[in-house]
Amino acid sequence: MTVSLDDPLEGYWTLERSADLAHWEAIKTKRTREGAWAYQHAGREFAPSLYYRLVNANTVERVLKESIPKLYGNLLPEHFTVREQHVLVSSSSGGWAGDGGVIERVVTVQEPVPEWPELFDRNRDQKATLGRVLFYDKRLSANNSLSCASCHQQKFAFADNRPLSRGIHGQETARNSMPLANLIFTPTDDRFKKGAFFWDLREATLRETVLRPIENPVEMGMPLDKLPNKLSGEPYYASLFEGAFGDPEVTIDRIGEGLEAFLKVMVSYRSKFDRAFKIGMRHFTEEERLGRALFVGKAGCAQCHTLPFFDASFPTNNGLDLISDKDPGLAGHTEKAFDNGFFKTPTLRNIELTAPYMHDGRFESLKEVVDFYNEGIQPHDQLDAILRASDGTTRNWTDISRSERQAVRLDLSMEEREALVAFMKTLTDRPLINDDRLSDPFKQP
Repeated sequence: MTVSLDDPLEGYWTLERSADLAHWEAIKTKRTREGAWAYQHAGREFAPSLYYRLVNANTVERVLKESIPKLYGNLLPEHFTVREQHVLVSSSSGGWAGDGGVIERVVTVQEPVPEWPELFDRNRDQKATLGRVLFYDKRLSANNSLSCASCHQQKFAFADNRPLSRGIHGQETARNSMPLANLIFTPTDDRFKKGAFFWDLREATLRETVLRPIENPVEMGMPLDKLPNKLSGEPYYASLFEGAFGDPEVTIDRIGEGLEAFLKVMVSYRSKFDRAFKIGMRHFTEEERLGRALFVGKAGCAQCHTLPFFDASFPTNNGLDLISDKDPGLAGHTEKAFDNGFFKTPTLRNIELTAPYMHDGRFESLKEVVDFYNEGIQPHDQLDAILRASDGTTRNWTDISRSERQAVRLDLSMEEREALVAFMKTLTDRPLINDDRLSDPFKQP
């Protein structure tokens, strides 16, 4: 007897069997070849008392570790279809915990994730391959000393382990290097009429974003109008550009498109947390389960870090400082006072690997981050509303003097704070940092 199916994405599928439709045993996991998957049972016919099914296995870690596809074509996990935010409703008029507020209920808000045709465009493999070479090529900097990967290292989930990175002349960059995974799913929110990329959201598209560090005099310092001619001198780029675009011409637009394509295949979805969508949370420790409950409940983290991407579609002022005089954030380019101290809400995926934290890299550990939210939030003029503690009156925040304002204090115990850290570590995607498809192509075997 033969079982077969068509899978145009060339993904992995597992044949499973069960006697009661409740407990399933895996028989065979295979990748589709040229769009087809087939399995022929050897020996006896299938037992009539058993049930059989085919299950998409793209998120099963052992499969991907055993045989990593050479192409980028099957990087869309099934559970990346809905963005989920947890809104806490408390008994107090401000804040939600610590301030005497009691959570009355948790409201789950879901919205579908837009479809991304690039994920299914076969030609994007050629563009991503070009982008991979560009990403690791130090020729993109003025003095051939730095590449994009110099400040976005794979072993740190494409972030940097410095508070501020170093540019071509040793200068420090203005802000901490952000991790790059899942940029294809970067949320936008038209209500804010702002961009979606960089800490201050100054760029609206990823295509423009990838070019800015190249021309930034503090970072890579390479004039964009001179870059095509510089790269044209390398013989391997002729075939890479021809494969991606049909002819070998090197242009700034094509460089941007190649880098964009490579960043869009950096999809992080193989963490311990992601496995829960496949097999449930039975592989979580008791501490990790407590951390998850706190994340979507008492600690309120999921109000800004929406699941499953753990980021947000809006900037926020999280009260790092009482006055944002060193770095105005969003206000630096909007020039609006009410944007002062607002920054992008970054993803928490791979947060274990991306220290130090915040836009200026001020916190060295996750423990410090949790301690800050537990008891260190500053009552900034533009502090996010969910971080403001109620003063028991109906006064507006701006009408309360700074000396009277109070920010939320979560009152988490040491055990709860440690549990939050333990849960965030379940978001670490080890296959991402070991994925050969995303690695340095210039390294010798």
